[in-house]
Amino acid sequence: MLKTSPNRRAIVRAKGVAEILFVDQDVDNVSTLLAGLRPDVEVVRLPRNGDPIATIALTLSGRREVPALHILSHGVPGALALSGQRIDAAALAARPALMAAIRDALSDDAEIVLYGCSVAQGALGADFVAALTALTGRSVAASEGPVGAAHLGGGWHIPARGALAFGTKAQAAYPATLAKATFGIVTTINTVNTLTTNESGTTIHVVKSDGTPMAGVSSGFLDPGVIASSVSYTLTFESAVNITQFQIGEFANLANEGNYVFTPNTGTAVVLADNSGSIVGAIATLNPTDWNGVTSFTVSTTVTSSWRVGLDNIAFTSASVSDTTNAAGFNTTTGAGLVSSSVFVGTNDTLTIADASHITSTSVANGGAGTDTIVLANGSDLTTAGFTLTNFETLTLAANATVTMSEAQHDAFTTINGNTGTEVITLTTLDGDGQVLADADIESYVLNGAYTLTLQTAGQNMTGNDGANQTVQSSAAVDTLSGTLNGGAGGSDTLILDTGDNIAGATVSNFENLTLETGASVTMTVAQHDAFTGTVTAAGTESVTLSATGGDTVTTGKAAVESYTLGASGITFTLGAAGQNLAGSSGADTVDVGTLTATGTLNGQGDTDTLSIGDGGSIAGAAVSNFENLTLASGATATIAASQLAQFSGTVTAAGTETVNVTGDGNFTTLANIETVSVGDDSTNARTVTIGQAGTSVSAT
Repeated sequence: MLKTSPNRRAIVRAKGVAEILFVDQDVDNVSTLLAGLRPDVEVVRLPRNGDPIATIALTLSGRREVPALHILSHGVPGALALSGQRIDAAALAARPALMAAIRDALSDDAEIVLYGCSVAQGALGADFVAALTALTGRSVAASEGPVGAAHLGGGWHIPARGALAFGTKAQAAYPATLAKATFGIVTTINTVNTLTTNESGTTIHVVKSDGTPMAGVSSGFLDPGVIASSVSYTLTFESAVNITQFQIGEFANLANEGNYVFTPNTGTAVVLADNSGSIVGAIATLNPTDWNGVTSFTVSTTVTSSWRVGLDNIAFTSASVSDTTNAAGFNTTTGAGLVSSSVFVGTNDTLTIADASHITSTSVANGGAGTDTIVLANGSDLTTAGFTLTNFETLTLAANATVTMSEAQHDAFTTINGNTGTEVITLTTLDGDGQVLADADIESYVLNGAYTLTLQTAGQNMTGNDGANQTVQSSAAVDTLSGTLNGGAGGSDTLILDTGDNIAGATVSNFENLTLETGASVTMTVAQHDAFTGTVTAAGTESVTLSATGGDTVTTGKAAVESYTLGASGITFTLGAAGQNLAGSSGADTVDVGTLTATGTLNGQGDTDTLSIGDGGSIAGAAVSNFENLTLASGATATIAASQLAQFSGTVTAAGTETVNVTGDGNFTTLANIETVSVGDDSTNARTVTIGQAGTSVSAT
């Protein structure tokens, strides 16, 4: 799409002044579009013959402040088809007075909207739009691709500042495109034996089988001249097209002699009897149903006498092209270096890179309009200096391919497809926002920069650069990770987990930092937990389940994490913060309070569990349950609530001379191996203390 504008203000319409739509009579199915015409648009139909620029100027004569001028017609790159004529930049420049009259009728901020196919395409299109802008001093909006029905390769991608003349329902219902090979409005070139013309951006070569030149164009029809019955002529298209309709002109009237035959290189031949009732006024309209992917078709006859049949109004759209590179320095805009020499234009095309070496500083991969696919061979490097890659929306990797690209190139693909093997994408250039959404079809990513990668599948793998600080996170839909995640030996790398994430089945290494999303509950092994030696961020109320040891049975909780659950037995867990909560496993666990004044909930759960307290440590303010054994550090003084002592019915280990300060109300029995018990005040003043072992010293404070 191309738009030039000397005045980029939004359109402000004068009250009561209508926009004007000029409609060329060669446009089919106009009623479909007009059914959705906006109420503030006036319709003017151009004559089938005559001077269309003069008609437009005369219609606008005396009018002022017209807010928008719309022209509905067929088009080709750099020209409109109006009243049977080709209106290009030269035709505009030849009528300065008429163009001035058009300019004077338009408001200062008016725009001119052109609906023809591919009018703004390429250099010819850009020159035409620039010329019209210069002559009118107004903004011009035109499409660089086919306009019309999507199933024919068209669309309504016209970059107008204001609304298009037709509503979206009418656009969607329109069954055709605004492109035709209309030979009466083009300039043709005759060489010794070939007529060449450009129609809707597609070059067509016409050759007679006897090697003599075509006669040219007569009455708007491609004309072979009078030729012998044994002579045919062939139209060859520069790139494959889908042909849905064409007209024939019978210059010489034959009766009951035979048939005219139109044979495509692919599809079913169309046969028309020379006396067919379909020929009305020497003209017939034919509608092939399967002329798809046509690169040529031949016009011949079965009559025995000389004949003369011409062609006009070939309705076609570019067919999808599929081609493969066969040389370095390939170019999809010229067909160079491609097996079939295809030119990629405005359809849904596929380019296969046969060998990574074909991508060089002079290679050009331009998919043109449509939704195009590039298939990369193993080793392909899209960041090769000088390589041009544009207009490919879909990326497919060959089986087991490893390819290289920049962040911007990766993110420009709307669809990325893997293959039957294990495919790898290496990102080497940080040229976007650094946020990369991994594609679900790609098994592995290699990051050579400080990216933030969001995993899309449980088994996705990632390898980071040794010197960069990478961040990896999973999408909300991915919880149980099973891939290999390696942050790289250097840098400071961060793994972000959200609620439900489980990395116990993944191979995780070289991530120094861990971030838990607010409120997250996550699962990992003890070994994975202990590998996070840097910053652990958990801003809300988060929990970690240690589902397995991973070969590591001794761990300390991260201070930022509120709660831990031990999913595996045999773990010795040291509280990382006074308020940390701990739920033990169904097996035997050891929880070490250390020197903290614990205030959380500590539940040993099943089996025989041990609570360990260091010198100065206290559990009196914690909710403690289901711990059978108690261990005090040698020489420690610990504080325990009276109500907590009874649960320690198993082994009490206190190897040196230890003291327990008992707080809170209630009767209790002193524990074995504790030399000194200091009893605090009981609010009832009716406490009973039972000495559990001879030699225990009890004092009241």
